[in-house]
This record gives sequence, C-alpha cells and structure tokens, in this order.
Amino acid sequence: MPLLSAHGLEGVDVFNDRDKFVGTVGRVLFHPSEPRAVGYEIERPRLWLVIKRGPAYLALDSAVPRNEKVTIETPGRDAWGKRAAKRLGFSWDDTVVWRHMPVHTRSDKPFGNVSDVIFEPDGPIRRVELSEGVAADVALGCREVDGPLVIGFDGQVVRVEDAAAEVDFTGGAAAMAGKGTALAADAATKAGAAAGRAAGKAVAYGKSAAKVAAQSETGKKAMDWLKRAKDATLDAMSAPEDED
Repeated sequence: MPLLSAHGLEGVDVFNDRDKFVGTVGRVLFHPSEPRAVGYEIERPRLWLVIKRGPAYLALDSAVPRNEKVTIETPGRDAWGKRAAKRLGFSWDDTVVWRHMPVHTRSDKPFGNVSDVIFEPDGPIRRVELSEGVAADVALGCREVDGPLVIGFDGQVVRVEDAAAEVDFTGGAAAMAGKGTALAADAATKAGAAAGRAAGKAVAYGKSAAKVAAQSETGKKAMDWLKRAKDATLDAMSAPEDED
C-alpha cells in the first residue's frame, strides 16, 4: 500500500464496512509522544441535516484509505472513540494534530512548522515536510526531515534531531534560478561545441573543393575565407574574460 499524507487525507470521505457514508476526515491524529499516526478526527454529517454533531475519533488500524476514500474494515465499536482509545492505550484528548505545529531541534533551535506528514499505513512516520512561511518557501523552498530524525511531540513542539538542521532546501526560486543558470551554461557549451564542429566541417568541405578545383585560385580563396569564419565563430562562442 502506498504512503499516506496527513494533508492529502483531509476532506476525504469515510465509509463503514457496509459502504455507508459516515463522515469526512477532518484531521489526522498522532501519538501523544511517539512519531506515528494513530487515528482520524472524523467530521460527521449533521443529524437530520440540521443539528451539528461533534467529531468522532476513528482508530488508524481500523480503516484503510483506498480509491480516494477511507473504508472502515473493523466492524463494531472497537474502531471508534473510547473503546478504540482504551484498546490502543491512550486518550484521544492527548493525541496531537501535527499539521502547522512548530518544529524545534533537540537543542531547541526553531525549525519552521509542519506542512505535511508522510506516514506508513500502519502509522510510523516516513518523513515530515516543513514550511517557514509562504515568502520563505517561495524564495528558498521547503525542507523534508526523514523519519529516523523525527523524535516526536514533547508537549509543546515537534522535536527533531539536531542533524536535521543540515538538510538542504528543495525547490524555491533560488534553487530554480541556480538550476536555470546551470542549464543555460550547459546549453551554451553544447552550442559552442556544435558551432565548432560545423565550422570544422565547413573547412573540410573547403579542402575537398580546393582539391577538386586542382588548387585553383578560386579554391584557395574559399579555403582562406572558411578558415577565417571558423576562427571568428570559435572566438565569438568563447567565454568573455574580465568584462566590465
């Protein structure tokens, strides 16, 4: 089964084992201290289409996301609420919504906020995607912290190992600009090489023509012109030095 996304699951419809609609995923819930997902907060439909009801809590191990919906595979009450919490060994009130939670390193260095959590279908976190605000994300890109570097929630923030601070940004305008510069340089190098090959071929053709003309004056003039054209082309394609 593919990895799951906390952000991607928000708003997904939930159906019971009889394929009856029971609500939508509001938020993915994580363990009070360990780096793993444990359940879903389910927004239930209004009673008689009028009365708003509070959320229900569905155990992660009782439901399977598949084909753009979540299907409950554990019939009965063991999948829900207090009975599920007792079975799993924690209270739903102590679970944590990691999305938008601040992230700090073990040495308490601020490290952005959680934008998404990618996790295994049975709960363990594969990676945490971080945001440092819209402007920073656009300019610098985002960071991703691999699961082994994620410590968990400590009651105030999500903690990651200090080694996570060495993770580079991905995407962003700065990275794309650097990539564009590299691509442009590569294209210029290839263009210069192509121009050199074309000029070389032109000289070769000129030599052949000169031989055919039995070293006629016209052939000699053509050879001289083609050689100058080759030199001028290669000079124009070379990198400028010490330009103001």
